[in-house]
Amino acid sequence: MKILKLYLKYLKNIVINPAAIVIILGLSLIPSCYTWITLKANWNPYVDTGNVPVAVVNDDNGAIINGSIVNFGDKIVDQLQNNTDMKWTFVGQKVADTGLKTGEYYAVITIPKDFSEDLKTISSGSPIKPDIIYKVNEKTNAIATKITDLAADQLQQRIKETFIKSVNLSLMNQANELGKNLNENKPMILGLKDVLNTTTKNISDIENNINNTNGNVEGLTNYLQNLNNNISSITNGINSLKSIVNSSSNLISGTRNNINSTKNDLSVNINNINSINNDLNNYINSLKNLNNISSNKKPALDIINNTINDNNKLYTLVYNSKNLLDNLSNLDPTGNLNNLSQYLNKLLIIIKNENTVLNNLKTAIINNDTAEKINSQLDSVKNTSNDITNQINSFDNNFNSIGMNSIDGISNNLNSSLSNVTSILNATESMIPELKSIENIGISAGNLTVGKTQELSSKLNNLKTTLESLKDKTSSLNGNDLDKIINLLEKNPNNIASFLSAPVNIHVEELYGMSIFGVGLAPFYTVLSIWVGALLCTSLLTTNDEEEEDGTKRRLLQIHFGKMLLFLTINLVQAAIVTIGDVLVIGIKPFDFGLLMFFALFSAVVFTAIIFTLVSLTGNIGKATALVIMVIQVAGSGAIYPIQVNPVFFQKLQFIWPFTYAIDGFRQAIGGPDWTMVHKDILILSIFLVIFLLLGLTIMFIHKISMHTERLFKESGL
Repeated sequence: MKILKLYLKYLKNIVINPAAIVIILGLSLIPSCYTWITLKANWNPYVDTGNVPVAVVNDDNGAIINGSIVNFGDKIVDQLQNNTDMKWTFVGQKVADTGLKTGEYYAVITIPKDFSEDLKTISSGSPIKPDIIYKVNEKTNAIATKITDLAADQLQQRIKETFIKSVNLSLMNQANELGKNLNENKPMILGLKDVLNTTTKNISDIENNINNTNGNVEGLTNYLQNLNNNISSITNGINSLKSIVNSSSNLISGTRNNINSTKNDLSVNINNINSINNDLNNYINSLKNLNNISSNKKPALDIINNTINDNNKLYTLVYNSKNLLDNLSNLDPTGNLNNLSQYLNKLLIIIKNENTVLNNLKTAIINNDTAEKINSQLDSVKNTSNDITNQINSFDNNFNSIGMNSIDGISNNLNSSLSNVTSILNATESMIPELKSIENIGISAGNLTVGKTQELSSKLNNLKTTLESLKDKTSSLNGNDLDKIINLLEKNPNNIASFLSAPVNIHVEELYGMSIFGVGLAPFYTVLSIWVGALLCTSLLTTNDEEEEDGTKRRLLQIHFGKMLLFLTINLVQAAIVTIGDVLVIGIKPFDFGLLMFFALFSAVVFTAIIFTLVSLTGNIGKATALVIMVIQVAGSGAIYPIQVNPVFFQKLQFIWPFTYAIDGFRQAIGGPDWTMVHKDILILSIFLVIFLLLGLTIMFIHKISMHTERLFKESGL
């Protein structure tokens, strides 16, 4: 009772004293102003990076790719001219280096003269990684260098996609032309097999005639003239086949690499699908464990919202996985991948149904429907969740047992096709010199000498061996095969090139809507301002009261808790102002404003108890201690940077700082609460409060020591 009377007396003294009112108003507003100014200045700095100047120097000389001059440096410059991520400035090397040193540019990106030449070696057996020279002036600004680092990384990715798309577009355009020619020359190519059979037989007959050439020169001449006519047809057919083989080899190699990449993407997606489904099941179990959903409306709605968010993420992953399977199923002769795609199609329908059921349950809870109706909706959620789990398990089992084998089979078939194509190419290349050699031998009647017949016999024997090999390799060639090749070669080149350069789209979904930089910083700076406000009170106001009333000196314990209530009142006002201002002035939109205000006021209570007790017990030493604790908490609470990137010292001590739990409480309120974490934060902050309230009871024992220390300090004249 005496403590309360003393507290009211302190309040009255403030109200009747204009100077005290001004000081208290200043104390109430200063911490808030600090927080709001800082948050406004850092609200979303990465949006305005288009004003950060970065110099680009293009020295690339270009390169010849597939018979065309290509300059990837120029292509990069063309893209950057339409890019607003940075203030790209295109200058010469000397101007760029000078501007970097003077601070005119934060960074310089140089594309060297051999950039395109090195880049094109990706299709050779010994690729050379091209260099881009990135220079940054670290003295200009610490954050600017990080922004330009990110820009350099994005540029590297853009170059990769541009190159792959350009090369593939060139190949696919050539493939389109080849497909048209192949379609026009299809009868001739199929006729090549018949020509090969006839020619092989003729060569055998000619060899027999050569053995009897002394008596049958005229007959041999007729055979050779017939062969000469066939050689012309074979040569034309082989040249067409060689073009087809070269393009098919490039296409098969690129497709095989893309299939292997798609296989890895599918495996990652399936792991993520299982992980998200586990989270969904946990949410459903949490709903089932709520004894009475009607009386636990807020926790139930939070769980439902989290479930819907995870459901949407699951839908995106399943949809992307289905697209990957659909792309592969066109190459799968077994039809297994198409069947697996149907599993995912059914799963997409079930996920949509669950979202509908969840929204129905959410509406029933908000409308305070009967327990019977809510339980009915909850049963529907459980059943749909079980259907999702069963469908995922079925797909997972079939994918691991059948799908992976089918994908491996496609890759192996492509490897085999590539090997066969290479073998055919080698055979045709070795045959053409033999054919030309035979054409050069004089075969007209009357000039066929014994020497020429021996030379001709040797060359025909070599040609016969090569023809037999080529005949075996083309024996499986038929009209259906050619139709498939023509269909593949005549695909839209832009679509194929775009897909190969970036086969997977990444959809970014925010979990808590806190992507704006200032929103992420708000918990830290708000908590910091509450601590600073309490510290300012102890610096401007005294924790002691030596005044006697009616000749009776007040007890230290009464003064301690009476003054603590006064300081607490001021700090509560400070906390309320800064928190309301975060919402109204700064524009933060918390998920749960009530929880946000609770943590602000509760943090003010805890911080006041800590700081006031330290100062009340030990005077200036307590002020210094509170200041040191604040400084360590700034780095050691994981407030701005992940605690894992801080020195081990801070990592080990993170759990002992009140900032850790107050900041987390603010984050839960702004982004959406995880009630397990909220309860933990409140519990540990309560422990801090109890410890320092109990510590205040020791003031009778510690006060004499601290006063003696204060007296000695004053005597020093400092």
